[in-house]
Amino acid sequence: TIELIVTSEAYAATSTSKDVLADGTDYAFRGPAPKRLTAEQFVDAVWHITDTAPGKTAADFGDRAGEPVRASTVQSDLLMRILGRPNREQVVTTRPAQLTTLQALDLTNGSTLATLLKQGAKNMIGASTQATQRDLITDVFQKALQREPSEDELANCAELIVDSQLNDGVEDLLWTVFMLPEFQ
Repeated sequence: TIELIVTSEAYAATSTSKDVLADGTDYAFRGPAPKRLTAEQFVDAVWHITDTAPGKTAADFGDRAGEPVRASTVQSDLLMRILGRPNREQVVTTRPAQLTTLQALDLTNGSTLATLLKQGAKNMIGASTQATQRDLITDVFQKALQREPSEDELANCAELIVDSQLNDGVEDLLWTVFMLPEFQ
């Protein structure tokens, strides 16, 4: 059942805005409705895709050898706090659905995300020395968006990598994909 779900076209469909869903016509599934990731989910996804998760958690959770470190189990960093990770000593029942100016600025210019992307680019290049640009771009799209890139996306992303040094280009590719509303 899980294989059927994760390999289905519906699961890999591009997310659809609420405007498209409420355009007055009869309902037809066009893709999942977008829902913004929490700070922990965003950081977990970046860590998983770029293989940059820290080596240990903030507390001892018993024998968890081989399990990936989760953002909810580590000390909150500046990126997580800016993206809305609440102070654990306060009860929070809802989180804002809209991105704030501070959050947008930190995603654009923040040193924490930039450091993750720089290390992630090194990890991806090191792991795929024989891979072509197309393979690298496709791998990022599959891991981040659960789908293949369109031909336009493939061409645009290839320009990012060609027009700069390889490491800088892969950083730009990662940043571009992570900033897509479809990812966030």
